[in-house]
Amino acid sequence: MGRARLAREWVEVAVHRAVPEADDVLRVAGALAERLDHGGWEGADPYDGLGSPLARRIPERMARLRQAFLQCVRRSPFDLRPILRIGHRRMAAATGLACTASARLASDERWRSRRDRLALMTMERQTLEGRFRGLWGYEFDVQTRWGAYGATEPNVVATCFAADGCLDAMALDEQRTTRLARALLGNLWRDGYFAYSPGTSALIHNANLLGAKLAARLAASLALDSRLRDELRLAVRSAVATALRYQREDGSWPYGEGRALGWVDGYHTAYSLLSLDAICSLGAVDDSARQALDRGARFYFTRMFDGPRPRHFAGRRVDPSDSNNVATGLRAAVWGAEKAMSRPSFQEGSSGS
Repeated sequence: MGRARLAREWVEVAVHRAVPEADDVLRVAGALAERLDHGGWEGADPYDGLGSPLARRIPERMARLRQAFLQCVRRSPFDLRPILRIGHRRMAAATGLACTASARLASDERWRSRRDRLALMTMERQTLEGRFRGLWGYEFDVQTRWGAYGATEPNVVATCFAADGCLDAMALDEQRTTRLARALLGNLWRDGYFAYSPGTSALIHNANLLGAKLAARLAASLALDSRLRDELRLAVRSAVATALRYQREDGSWPYGEGRALGWVDGYHTAYSLLSLDAICSLGAVDDSARQALDRGARFYFTRMFDGPRPRHFAGRRVDPSDSNNVATGLRAAVWGAEKAMSRPSFQEGSSGS
């Protein structure tokens, strides 16, 4: 099924039903997954601008220019990738997320088979040699306000999404699970929080909580020896304590701590909430974490949506062009409904703000 036809079918569903039924969603999801199957699960990423051969000519010391180049590709109303020779690629973070989704539908043989294929694709990208072995990274260089990391360097976000998919598919054996746990603590743990990548010490709140969630999940695994599990539990408690210390009075978290990192955005807030909820569900922390989760959820569903539409930044108009924010908003909205954390009128219309 082509992209245009798929979009038309979803529009028809949205027009005829204010809230699509489960069968409609599954049909569209199945059609999209089949299309990706045929394409080898290769595609673009909003932040893959530095994958262009032209970007490689920008010296690493010119961080502002590198960031501007990346953001130009991300924000352009037209796809600049063909012009800039940014090819499609298979990404471990994407196949990991898709593996998790497929695992939830694994009662259907087609989704079960897809889960197993995606798990293998994801494991193929796991670093197996050197000091980073056991972790995952992005398949392109990235420049941010607070630092940079290359395609050969792992990061906590890609690692968590990929590892979750493999764990959901029960695809990691004891050796790989142990390598993952040791690498998480050895490369990404700082004294009190999980860092985004091995080369930075910046405290990025969603990254810290994503790392803590993975550590909590690994600590519950019987594949690890008791000493390593205890180290993971201690790291989880410390990382969550750090997150709670920096939560603002209104329930929000800034993106990070440091110069020019104080903004609040939708999908990073959602990552933090979903991670903290998973940690609480694993029983790895005390009631203060659940109270912080409740405050964060109230902020998120009150301030980060215009009616049912996710905002990118708090207090600003909806930006539907950011696919990551829209997709994560949908995921968080489902979670909020399941946990009774979103208000009853959440799915009804727009607030008009």
